[in-house]
Parts: sequence; C-alpha cells; structure tokens
Amino acid sequence: ARVRVRGGNTGDAPTASGVSAPRVGFNVGGVTVAVGNILGALEEAPGFYDGTVGLTGLGYHNLAVISDWDSFSSSGAGVNGAEIVYSAGNFGGHLSWSEVDRGSGSTAARVAANLSYSFGDWTVAGAMQDSGEAGEDVWLVTAGGSFGDYGVGASYADNDGTAKFQINGSAQLGAGTILTAFVADEDSAAETIWGVGFTHSLGGATLAGGLIQDKDGANEADLGVRFSF
Repeated sequence: ARVRVRGGNTGDAPTASGVSAPRVGFNVGGVTVAVGNILGALEEAPGFYDGTVGLTGLGYHNLAVISDWDSFSSSGAGVNGAEIVYSAGNFGGHLSWSEVDRGSGSTAARVAANLSYSFGDWTVAGAMQDSGEAGEDVWLVTAGGSFGDYGVGASYADNDGTAKFQINGSAQLGAGTILTAFVADEDSAAETIWGVGFTHSLGGATLAGGLIQDKDGANEADLGVRFSF
C-alpha cells in the first residue's frame, strides 16, 4: 500500500498539507494489480515526461499529451480506479480503468494502456486513452535512449484530433552538470514551444533551473535547490 503526505506554499498563499488516498495492491512475479489512487497507464508510458526542464517543470510544455489523464494524487483522493502492470524481460505493459466525474451525478469511463520494449539503452513505447469525456481520446508514441554522455528522445500524440510533436536532448557536462532542452510543435499553437534547463549536483542537493516559451509566446523561468533524503 502507498500513502503520501504533501504540503507546499506558493508566494504569500500558504496551504495546508494533505494526505493522499491509498493505492493498494499486490505483486506476483512480473504482474502488479492495484486499486484506489492508481498511477494511470497513459502517464506511466516510458518517455512521457522526457525533455522536462527546470526545478518545477515550468508547466510541462514538453509533454506531447495535452488532455487530462489518470495519475496518482499526492494529497487528494485520486480517481479510485484499477490497474494491471506487467513486466517481463524487455517488455512492459500497463492497463488502467477509472470513472471520470462529469458533474450532476454522471460519470464516464476512462481506459488507458501502454506497451513498451527496451533494447540496450533505448526504449520505444506506444500508449492510448479512450474516454467518455469529450477531448480526452489520445494516441501516443515515444522513443528515446542514450549514447555516452548524451540522450535523445521524441514523442508524438494525437489528442482527439490535435497533433503535438516533441523532440528533446540532454548532455552531461563533467561529473555533476546536465543540460536538457526540448522543441515542440502543436497544431493549435501560435508559436514554437521550447525549453532549456540544467541541473548541477551540490552533493546532498541539486541546483536546478530552466526557461520555456509556451504556445502563446509567453516566457517563464525558475531556479532553485532540490533536496533528497
């Protein structure tokens, strides 16, 4: 079982910490079955977040998927769904189901799945989501890998008729610095979407920052320190 406690403050607007609903399940060999606050198969597709820059992700404009999807809620109830995760050798698979609250007491089913295959330092994946909620049907393909100190990746998604394509790359400079960048094109975008960022190891912490341009041409940047313990 998994439960998470999370709290945070933004600017001068403090918020209370929250305790997530549980994700409960069991694992037998390479099969995991879980219910409750599930992870969601679309978000768990390998390569889904490739190209993320900055300390905070800066809105995650690098993602090829632009609709809503199921994911683990760190301080909320989640979607109260069910999922099966499978892994065997180089192959991976994930199937998830939930009901989307459409308001007025009505719901719509959301089903997602992903399949992946890894060979050496490279991974390719395909994912889909079928939803009774308008605008949430998605097809996604990703590919990525590394050679030496460099990494490359690409993803393409059909978001219920809106296409978005993204390429990304990274380079390790020395022992503790990594540069990451992405460029994306979306059917509905007025401008080319791009982002650059870096991380630098400080021993027990990581200095991170980034700069992005969104689809409307607006810029956003962040800089800060991330701790792990």
